[in-house]
This record gives sequence, structure tokens and C-alpha cells, in this order.
Amino acid sequence: MGKIVKVSGPLVVATGMQDANMADVVRVGEQHLIGEILNMNGDSASIQVYEETSGIGPGAEVVTTGAPLSVELGPGLLENIYDGIQRPLEEIMKVSGATIARGVQVPALNREKKWDFVPTAKVGDTVTAIGNALGTLANTLTTGVVSAKDRAISMSDGTAMKLLQTDCTVNSGNSGGPLFNQYGEVIGIINAKYSSGTSTFSSNEASIEGIGFAIPINDVQTILSDLMKHGYVTGKPYLGITVSTVSSVTAQQYSNMKVGAYVNSVKSGSCAEKAGLKVGDIITEKTLDGEEMDLVVVDMGPDWARFESKDCLPVEVAYNQNNRNAGGFADSDVKRYLNEEVFNSLPEELRNVIAEVERKQENGESSLCRLFLPTESELFGDCCYSEDDTYNQIEYYKDRRNRIKCNRKGGSPDWYWTASVRSGNSTNCVNVNNNGNSNNWNASNELYVPV
Repeated sequence: MGKIVKVSGPLVVATGMQDANMADVVRVGEQHLIGEILNMNGDSASIQVYEETSGIGPGAEVVTTGAPLSVELGPGLLENIYDGIQRPLEEIMKVSGATIARGVQVPALNREKKWDFVPTAKVGDTVTAIGNALGTLANTLTTGVVSAKDRAISMSDGTAMKLLQTDCTVNSGNSGGPLFNQYGEVIGIINAKYSSGTSTFSSNEASIEGIGFAIPINDVQTILSDLMKHGYVTGKPYLGITVSTVSSVTAQQYSNMKVGAYVNSVKSGSCAEKAGLKVGDIITEKTLDGEEMDLVVVDMGPDWARFESKDCLPVEVAYNQNNRNAGGFADSDVKRYLNEEVFNSLPEELRNVIAEVERKQENGESSLCRLFLPTESELFGDCCYSEDDTYNQIEYYKDRRNRIKCNRKGGSPDWYWTASVRSGNSTNCVNVNNNGNSNNWNASNELYVPV
């Protein structure tokens, strides 16, 4: 901080300015008049004051801002009228009336007003994609160009979208990552790439490079704005369900199923839910190798749902390779198979929403798992093979037909294991026979494992 030693009209000389630099903006006197250092000589500074200096005399303080005179750029610049040091006249009038008061300080641009901003992109622009490639290579960066705009494509689930096309390398795990332009502005959100194996667009398949897609940022901003304001996307009629096609082959596997559209899921609070859709609806998913799986809703809570496969997976797995079952499901080879091989074959979107839960057994053992077999008490309630009903019978399983599963390869009902050890015999487990009734079998035998 310096002191004024001389005032001559708009020119002021101050000493003690050793910390200042030429061209620094300074504040002069108690009213903090705006000035600019024109010349430095030791700790003496010659200052041009841009406001009336009457009343300013020797001894008045001068403080440097440490920065040169500059102009602030941003939205709203062109709609304002400024004085010579970028103070908006309309805002000054609100503070001091029709006369510009000395030392008045108002921001050059409105800090409260919000502006809609959509970065533009044109074909040929350089772009960069960042994502968690393959689910393991975090913050992977690839570069390319915008190959096309408003590209109309159909996703693997049948959804029609208009997307930005880029030749940035896109792999599984990139979905949800940003697509930047050369100025660091997000112009899109990566969501798909082209796969030659199926001629469909998916974020989980990778066989061709150079044909990736991103949701344009203006579409993303509209959706985000609606979600923040309303909690849902407005202007789009929504029944509240998703459906899948039941083919004649699938219908033949289940005696109580008809060819046509089957309800996949029901949105809580939707008009579909109010119409009475409930537990028992089917969701069809595809594993990473393209195998279809029908998942049926067997139980629901306020913020969770439990699904079970409608069919047995066509893979033979021994319950325990060591021909014993002292630890029940918690120590079984089936648990490992389900939570490693089967879980890792599921689509990424499905794996992301499957929570790890603690499962108890009739023999007192418990374990954490994401995929598991139902217990005997959940399926049958009171059963001659159990001494302790660890879980109550689930309403869905009270209908014996809902316990029956089919092997996709054969299409006929098949038996499968539960997680329960037969009471008093650690080598036997309870299973469900092809009529939906309880049975028991040696735990070391091979079986078709349900999800």
C-alpha cells in the first residue's frame, strides 16, 4: 500500500509502491477510485485515475490489485452498455441514480443470471473420448473426429436415437463417458458403437473400430434439466412398462405362456402399476455371449426386487466336487460358479444393479453373494426335509407351476437344486423335481443350475 505525494488533475504520484508493477490497476483514496500505473521509478508510481480526483490529496492511500486493466468476457456482454472501464450503466443507475457516483463498483456481467449454453460441433472437428475401457482401464483417452451429426440408428434393444458419430475408439466401459471438443467442452455422452457380429448398436460388443456414437449434449442438458426440476423427463408419454417378445419356441417351453408381448418391468407409481401389473412379470436379458435369459419377478420391496431365472442354464455343474456338502450352499462349487462365471456373463447394465446380500441357510451357515439358489423354505414353506424355516415361503412359489424350470436346449421341465441341506444328512440337498415338488439327491451329482 502506497501514499499519494502529488495530485495534478487525473495524474497522481504515489510512493511506497515497491510491490506494484507497471500497468497494474490500483484503487485510490477512500472511495477506491480506479486508476492505472503508467510509469514506475523505484517505489514511486505515476498513476492515471479514470474518475474525478477532486478531494483527493497527499497522504491518501493507494492499493494495487496486482493485475492489469482487463475486460471480462462472457454471456450478456453484447446486450449491455458500459462506461470506459466496463461498468454497466444500467446497473450503475440502480446503485447511484442518473449520475455516475465516483468509486461505484458493480460487476461487468450478471453473476446471478443463468444462460443456456450448447457447445457446437461440425463434421471434421477434433474430439476426445474418455472412459473406463473394458471396465478395467480407467480414464482411457482416445482421439478422433466428428464423423457425422444426427445419425439415425437403432440400438440393439430396438430404441431409435439420433446421435453424433465419431471415429474415436469406443469399447465396453466407455458408455457414460464424455466426448470433448478441442476447447475442452463436452459435446456428447458416449453410449454405443457398431458391432459387425450382430449388425446392431451396443455398448457391450466390440468387433469394429472407428464407428462410435454419443448422445448430443443438447439432448443430455434437456433431460438433466427435466430430471432436476421434475424428477422425470417431460413431454414424453410414458406407460411405465417395458415389454419383450415371447416367441413360439419360448412359449412351448412353458405351458402357461402365450406368444406375444410379455411385460419386462413396471415403474413404481406409473399408470401401468396402477393398472395392476405385479410380481410374475418377465424380463428378458441377453448374456455377453448372446444367450437369452428370462428373469421373472418373484418378490418386491419398496426399493428392491428379486428376480429368478425362468429356465435352467444349459451347463452341468456338480454341487460340490469333493462329494460332500457340510457347508451347504455357502461352501459349494455352485455358489462359486454362479457368482463368478454366470455373474460375469451378464450385461454390464444388469451387473451394476445387482447388490451383494447376506444369505442364511437352514444349517445355520451364511454367506455374501449376488446370485444364489432359493432355500427350501422359500420354495415349499413347511417341508419334511427341513427342521428350521429360515425364510418364509414366498407368495409367488405357492403356485407349484412357478417352481418349474426348463432347460433351454431340451425345452422340457427339469429338476434343480435349492440352497438347503437335507436335515441330518450333509451329503444330500433338497431339490425341485420336474413337477414342482420337493425331493432330495446326492449333493455331488451333476445338475442344471438355475440363476
